[in-house]
Amino acid sequence: MNPIHLVFFVCTTGAMVTCFALTSYTDPGVITHSERDYRDCLLAGERGVSADGLCTTCMIRKPLRSKHDSVMNVCIAEFDHVCPWCNNALGHCNYLPFVGWCVFQGINHAQAVYLFSGWLMSEIGAESVFPIVGNLVKMNAMQPSVLYLGIFQILCTLMALQLSLFQFGNIGVNLTTNERMNAFRYSYLMEYASSGLKGNPYDHGGFKKNFMMMLKRGIFTKLPKVCPVTHCISCSHHVCILPSVSLPRHTAAINHTNIQHHCTQNQSKASLYKASHDHCF
Repeated sequence: MNPIHLVFFVCTTGAMVTCFALTSYTDPGVITHSERDYRDCLLAGERGVSADGLCTTCMIRKPLRSKHDSVMNVCIAEFDHVCPWCNNALGHCNYLPFVGWCVFQGINHAQAVYLFSGWLMSEIGAESVFPIVGNLVKMNAMQPSVLYLGIFQILCTLMALQLSLFQFGNIGVNLTTNERMNAFRYSYLMEYASSGLKGNPYDHGGFKKNFMMMLKRGIFTKLPKVCPVTHCISCSHHVCILPSVSLPRHTAAINHTNIQHHCTQNQSKASLYKASHDHCF
């Protein structure tokens, strides 16, 4: 093996294993509860008002874009999906390493295909892949196990490529897998379904800008402080309680005499909605 190729293979393998470990063993973005959340959930049930914006299973106030994961039985910020290969949910805090794992996995499988095919070609004494059928027959006669392993690596490469391309599609519109597949369920995405979800309230302007925003989070991401989200008494839709411009964006103590309500049902312009919710998930 070429020394340069060997070093590249070791580096990509190390990156793949690191990304896999971070995806599997780090917090995906579990939303913790508070005494106030318990109180609001109980009051919603007692008074018979809408519990929209509240998770009555976890007894918490859910930020926008969060979802209850029935597998882990917790609410996760920017829930993407549950990955059976990683045995963990994907969310705000571990999505970046997941994308890295998909990409590096594809690169490593492609390198394995290259190594297996080169070794098999040398074993049968062929200088070209053509004739393909004839070469495959010879490989099957001389090294069937290696040939089948090489075919398996080709399939794994295609699977990793498909995963990577789908995640690139998510980044292109800055949405999660859950949001893209269930856009018809979310009021803030319905009007953008016809345009492929481009220009949605969380799209920063294309793949490059969205990717840079994701990189700014870093690998070891913690959940930011989010503004409280509750239900609108008049229309029972999500309401984001925003501090006034004179207060810090993520202030912990919100003066309820200086708040602005923006109901997602009543927003008509995407630009206004985006400006109102830039600091939400």
